[in-house]
Amino acid sequence: MRLTTKGRFAVTAMIDLGLRQSNGPVTLAAISQRQQISLSYLEQLFGKLRRHGLGESTRGPGGGYALARKASDITVADIIVSVDEPIDAAEEPQGEGHAPGHRHLAPPPIEQPTESRRRRPFGPRYGDRSRQPRR
Repeated sequence: MRLTTKGRFAVTAMIDLGLRQSNGPVTLAAISQRQQISLSYLEQLFGKLRRHGLGESTRGPGGGYALARKASDITVADIIVSVDEPIDAAEEPQGEGHAPGHRHLAPPPIEQPTESRRRRPFGPRYGDRSRQPRR
């Protein structure tokens, strides 16, 4: 599956959020620093994610973002569609799409829907990735 930079950044930021929200709201500045994604770009992405019911914000001191739903109820496709990206089923050629020196969590692969995957029609749940141990 080929992801645009916008889609990849949105999935990466949501994984980061899911891994760290247990300690309270996560600031976009912290995600920006860890994932090396522009803060203003994250603000745009999270505005869309919030409007689509995937994230919720807390204002004031100690504020930030948290998941609006359980991670197991969020699909990778939900995240991509929320940031206005089309879902492209083409395979991404190896090595393309990654900026040199850019460090981030690789988003999980999105599998094609099959008859046996009715319960999870758009591939892995976001929560499948956020439950994996940190390296």
